[in-house]
Amino acid sequence: MKKTPSLKKRAIAGITPLLAIAFLLPGCETYDYDDDYMDEVYDDDDDDVEVVAYRYGQSVARLPFGYRKVIVDDDVYYYHNGTYFTPRGNAYVVVNRPFRTVSYNYGDYYDELPRRYQTVKFGHRTFYTADGRFYRMRGGRYVTVQDPFYY
Repeated sequence: MKKTPSLKKRAIAGITPLLAIAFLLPGCETYDYDDDYMDEVYDDDDDDVEVVAYRYGQSVARLPFGYRKVIVDDDVYYYHNGTYFTPRGNAYVVVNRPFRTVSYNYGDYYDELPRRYQTVKFGHRTFYTADGRFYRMRGGRYVTVQDPFYY
């Protein structure tokens, strides 16, 4: 007859692998990585979210996972979590937002766009921005819409 381990022994056997994992993967703190790629990585132990902070003018060898391509007046930018990158040589440089925004009402219609507007292509959608507002073409007119980069 095979002897069954006691409840206490089974509990210890079940906890041991968890303790080993806990020692192999200690709680993360602030890490300084190669400045060529990123400034700092913060890991919040509460929800395991990693946030990467980039500096204006910083050059990175590769774009972060999940970036989106943005075209502003035929200039190519890449957007990720509030940061804009532009290609420069074999790298990408962190730049200021290529347009400005202000608080405004959505849903106002106009027959024409303001002077000096910029065309912004984000995904498969085309926006126009001028004086800090975003517009889309709807029914032959331009309607103010929410900033597509607002989060």
